[in-house]
Amino acid sequence: MTDKKPAAERRLMNKAVHYLGRYTASRQRLREVLRRFAARKLDSHDSAEVTRAIEAVIEDCVGLGYVDDSAFALAKARSKRRGGRSALAIRRSLQAVSYTHLPAHETGRKLVCRLMLEKKNGGGGGGGGGGGG
Repeated sequence: MTDKKPAAERRLMNKAVHYLGRYTASRQRLREVLRRFAARKLDSHDSAEVTRAIEAVIEDCVGLGYVDDSAFALAKARSKRRGGRSALAIRRSLQAVSYTHLPAHETGRKLVCRLMLEKKNGGGGGGGGGGGG
């Protein structure tokens, strides 16, 4: 079976899968990793082709479920909350990173408020009743 993707895109996908096998990442973080890789290893390729390939690889990873900004932000916020961080500190750390693909109900203050409520109720956010008030 032959892969019809350009060589640069194949190498970037290999790098993305390798990286995501070790770490969870947002789209933005994966983009940064792939840009650094491309600068080191793909300098002989056309920069426009590399940029297009990076975006294609990110979209492929999202489509395959390897990258999920919403889940990543939620896990990061939960971790910070378990570490004793305040709602303000969590909100600032989430604002400092570009989570441009989060659903509107999962951004900023609402995400932090939901995490605070889960902490207060002793829940892990695993569904179950409760007034959504």
